[in-house]
This record gives sequence, C-alpha cells and structure tokens, in this order.
Amino acid sequence: METQINGTVLYNAFLSGAAEVKKARQYMNSINIFPVPDGDTGTNLDSMMQYIIDEAAAMASPKETMESIADAALVGARGNSGIIFAEYINGMSLEMDPDPVLSVDGFIRTMEKAVPYATKAISDPVEGTMITVMQQWAESLKKTMHLEEFGLILDQAMVSVEKTLAQTARLNPFLRRDNVIDSGAKGFVCFLEGFVEYLRSGRAAEIPAEETGTLHFDFVDSHDHGEEALAHRFCTEALIDSDVGLRESFRQELAPFGDSLIVAGNSRKTRVHIHTNDPMGLIRTVSKYGTITQQKIDDMVREHQVIHARRHSIALVVDSVADIPPEMVEEHQIHVIPLQVMIDGSVYLDGLSMNAEGYYAIADSVREPPTSSLPNGKHIESTLMLLREFYDSIIVLSISKALSGTYGAFEKVVSKMAAEGYPVDLIDTRLNSGAQGLVSVHAARLIAQGRSHDDIVQSVRDTVERTQIFVSVSSLKPMIRSGRINPRVGRVLDALNLKPVISLDDEGKGIVGDKAFSLAGSERKVLAKLEAAQKNTGVEAYNVVHGRGDSRVDDVVRRCVEITGKQPEYVTGVSTVIAVNAGENTVAVSYTAGKGGNVDGTDH
Repeated sequence: METQINGTVLYNAFLSGAAEVKKARQYMNSINIFPVPDGDTGTNLDSMMQYIIDEAAAMASPKETMESIADAALVGARGNSGIIFAEYINGMSLEMDPDPVLSVDGFIRTMEKAVPYATKAISDPVEGTMITVMQQWAESLKKTMHLEEFGLILDQAMVSVEKTLAQTARLNPFLRRDNVIDSGAKGFVCFLEGFVEYLRSGRAAEIPAEETGTLHFDFVDSHDHGEEALAHRFCTEALIDSDVGLRESFRQELAPFGDSLIVAGNSRKTRVHIHTNDPMGLIRTVSKYGTITQQKIDDMVREHQVIHARRHSIALVVDSVADIPPEMVEEHQIHVIPLQVMIDGSVYLDGLSMNAEGYYAIADSVREPPTSSLPNGKHIESTLMLLREFYDSIIVLSISKALSGTYGAFEKVVSKMAAEGYPVDLIDTRLNSGAQGLVSVHAARLIAQGRSHDDIVQSVRDTVERTQIFVSVSSLKPMIRSGRINPRVGRVLDALNLKPVISLDDEGKGIVGDKAFSLAGSERKVLAKLEAAQKNTGVEAYNVVHGRGDSRVDDVVRRCVEITGKQPEYVTGVSTVIAVNAGENTVAVSYTAGKGGNVDGTDH
C-alpha cells in the first residue's frame, strides 16, 4: 500500500482512473439526461482522459505531475462534467504542496481543497451531481484520516461515495423523475475506483483500445425531453491561452450569454463552457482576453433531432463551405461540419463562431492574413458516429479535395466505418460555395422523396458532372493569397486591373474562366455562361450567392430569371471560408445544366 506518493505513483494512479472512466463511456452516455439529454457525458469524459493519457507525464514531484495533468485536462475537457472535473484536477495542482512526496495527510488536504475550485467553476451548482460526490469524497477522507492504515481510509471513503452516487437519483430533481443516477457523478466514481485500486495494489488498470464499434444510447426511447426544454441551442466551449478564468469579473461578463456556465483555469489556460443562443457574441467577448486555441460548438437541437426526431432514414452531411440558406439546412436536417478559420492566431468555427459579415467587419483590422483549415478530426468522428447509431446510412458531400484537405479528413473516418460494413458514401463534389450547395440541396430533396441510398449517390455523382460555378470578384488578392488560383496568373491579372471570372476545372481546381475590364463586364461574362447553358441544354436549377455583393445581387437575380424563365433555388450569403478567400463584393452564379450537353453550355 502506497503511503508516500511520488510523481510516478500519482501519474500511474491517474492513468488507472482514466482507464476506468474510458471503460464506462457507453454506460455514462446512456444515462446522461442532465443538464441536457444529449447523451455525451461519457464521450466528453473519455476525451479528457485520453488527453491526460496522451499529453501528461510523470514529473519529479507530485505537484509538477499534477500541473502536467491539469494542463492536459483543461485542453481535453469537454461538456459540463468534463470541465468541472478538469477544474477539480486543476484545484489539486494548485493546492498540492511542492514536496518530493505526498503524505497521507497532504493527499487528504489536497482532495479537500480541490472541491471549491470545481464548485466555483459552476454558475449555478445543483445538488445530486458530480460536485456532490466530490464533496462526499473529501469529507469521508477527512473523517477517517485518524485511522492508521491508508487502505482503510480509502476503503471507507469509497463506500461513502458509492452511497452518495446512488442518492443522486433522489437528490437531483431532474434525475428523480426518471430515477437515474447522475452520469457525471458516475464518471467521477469510476475514476476513483481505478485511482484507489492503483494506490492499494500498485496494479495499473488496462487502458481500453479506442472503440470502433457502434455506441448504444439506451435511454433513447425511455425519456421524453422535447426541444422546448432546450432554452439555449448551442453548447459552446473555448480554450484560451490566458489566466482570465481566475477573475470573477470574467465570469460575470459571460453570465448573460446563457446558462450552464462553467469557467475553469489556471495561470496558463482558461476553458469556458456555456449553453447559449449567441455563440458568435460569446466567442467575440472571450477573444478579447487571449488567443483562442480551441473551440467546440455543438448544436443541441440538432443532436436532439438525431436521437428523437429524425425525418428521414438517410443522413446528409456537408461541410460549411457549401453555401445553403439556414432555413433549408433546418428543413432537411442537413448536418454541417464547420471548417476552421484562423484570424490573428485565434481559431473560429465557420458559421458558428464567425460568419462572413463578422469577418468583413474586422477584415481591415486584422494583423495577419487570415487562413482557413479543415474541420477538427475529432468533431468529424463524433458526428458521424452519432449519426451511424440512428440512421440507416450516411452520404457525405465534400468541398473539392483539390481546394481543401477536408475530403481527406472525412475519408479517414468514412473508410473505417465502411470497412466495418456500415453503408456510407463520401463524394468529392469537385465544387465549392454555391455549386456545392446546389448539389447538396439536390441530395437532400432525393432523401426527402424516399429514394434509395444507391440511387441518391448515383444521381448526385451525375449532377456533380453537370454543375458549374462562375464568380465575379472585385479583387484577386484574397484568392492569390490563399492559393485558390495560380499566383503567377493572378498577379498578372491584378497588375492589369482586370476583373476575372473565377471558376473550377474538371478536377475542382480554381481557374480564371474569363476576364473583363470592369466589374460590370465580369458580371456580364458570368451571365453569358448561364445563357449559353440555357440555350444548349437548358438549366435544371441555379442559385446566386454573394459576399457583400448586395448592390449587385438583385440585378443579377433579375437577369438570371430573364435568362432561365425560373426563379433561383435560393439566394444567400457566402460562408466565412469563402469570404476569407474571395473577399468582398463578390457575386457567384452556380447552375446544373440539363442532361446531354456540356456543363459550361458551350459546343465543343
């Protein structure tokens, strides 16, 4: 029995606790109904524990080891329970004595002093949660510290926390209705089981391999929690390189944005969690205090729909570059994976924490050229795994892989799912922006019609071949900077002050499709492409998208209606990624040509 805990012993005990949490992931998901029934407590705690396993290290002293563990926990923390747990761990690191070894008395004092950190992290603590069990753990250790054997102290404390865990079903009014224990509290007790077992025996629990199978959410049909119960739609989290989390004024500034506010941090990092209807405003406020190195924004309404209110048996997934009006995304329950946008060192999520208008508003003040990057791989995986559980099949439509690594990020997850026999197709649309959106809406409508998975995939592939986009841009500088068009060609055109029409070639690479001597001239070139297609094969469908092109878009739409004799499928603004890479005052027309002719409407 360890009675003198050094850095290595503490580290191994933590890994054993982490292993027990990971083993219980599915069960915790299945009982997760508080504070919202989103079935992800186990997944969130698993994520944090994996960060600790991957990033933390045994150091020379217990305190240094705890600091390493705390930093990893704050980076990996997800969801209410994850961030509360991370702040408890952070409290341990801050309160632990800087001695070479940790005595029994020092261990108990540390556990007691860590609890207020976790409690303070929550804006509105509720009885019968993880906090309740943490408090009982500390109280039980303190009450029995007079016992000579450390093993007896731990054993009695574990008996006490097990009883308290069972009582959470009664203490928490949200859980009492369904007679279920708190999922976060269960996670903490699982951790203690592995942690204590290592201290008692020196035997480390085996860390389970990453699961590749389907997760089962047992509560799906047993609880009736409607969307109306979700006062705030977006579960929003951010990690900042700042100590601002130590200030009470910071918490007070964030509180009006929503509920379930949790702030955890130390002198190096701060993590924020909140349920809000204004993630952009929240992130804008947080960004004032430091560099945002991570963000996660989950749409809890859409997650509820996946579990309880699916309209169709096939899930459609697109990335955020596909420009689709929000109302169509809602109507068809399209699942949108956001790309990331880097602005002055901080990361933003396209369409969630930064939109095109938000970017245009700050574009002139940014210190460095902004860049876009592919979606977070863990977010892709968690989204597709959730959809896999509740849909018969999945179709993923990606931005052209010649323009972005997004296709490759999707492919890593999709190929694994397909190898396991799940019906999923990933399609490189070789398109972007409005053209990608046009194909995506086509797929959504086929799903709504009840067409088979294979029929839809075939139709989408055929539609991709007949779909084109032509963009009238006011400046080539953003596209040159991003590499969307050949830099040499772009610089020549820019130097001559030519106004090009940008398009995509057969491989989905950006090209100069035409050029003019004025913006009005490039606009006429775009409309000429549509008119040629209409004369040659007819136009099945088209849309118009723009980036602060309000002064031009009405006239373009009017001309498109005259040319085709039909209204556009939709008119909408561009994504943040397109705004960054194409700049302001852009207007694009995308169309799907009729069958039997050339996609650009010309005769060759």
